[in-house]
Parts: sequence; structure tokens; C-alpha cells
Amino acid sequence: MIESGVSRAYKLDILRGEHTEKDSYYMALYTSDADIGPQTERYTAKGEVRGTGYQAGGKSIELKVEPFAYGAAVVVGEQLWDFATITAQGAMIYNASKGNKVVAVMAFENEVSSVN
Repeated sequence: MIESGVSRAYKLDILRGEHTEKDSYYMALYTSDADIGPQTERYTAKGEVRGTGYQAGGKSIELKVEPFAYGAAVVVGEQLWDFATITAQGAMIYNASKGNKVVAVMAFENEVSSVN
């Protein structure tokens, strides 16, 4: 099961000043077989998407906009997998610079698929 939320550990780390905007953040995609959520502390490959055009560990998040608030969310950019054939039920953002610590997990309302 994929449960949306900001990682509990990340909330503590922020108060300790452990994460910075200069760190390397990644987004990984997950199937409905994944068991991840706010309790997940580090990136895991278990339940991660597999398919053409997708590599384990996901992709580096590139900030394309100045972060801004949108309702209850904060938007930091977008991630695209060009020429990928995959199906995902959720995503994880993690900080590769800090031992792959999880920032947040997002459960999609429905499975999302792409073909090339």
C-alpha cells in the first residue's frame, strides 16, 4: 500500500537543519505492490516501477520554477520520463545527498501509465 505524506524523519531532519536546497533530490516511481508512506525512512527499490525508459532510483528533480504554494501543496518543479513504457501508482522524493532519506511519498488516485 502507498500512503501519501511527508516523511516523519524528514520533519525532524528539517528542524535539525540536515537538508538544504543544494542537496540532490530524486523522484522514484512505484507500483501498487509497494509498501511505502510517511513511516518510510530511506529510498527502497522494493515495489519500484520497472520498464523501458525507467532506471532504478528514478530521476534527479530539476527545479524549473521558483517553489510556490498551491492550496495545501508546495510546487517545486516537474519530472518527465520521456520515451518510457511504465505504470505507476505512486512516487517517492528522497535526498540522495543525505543517505537516500525520504522527503515525501505520494499515492496517485489511479494508476498512471505511459507508452513510449
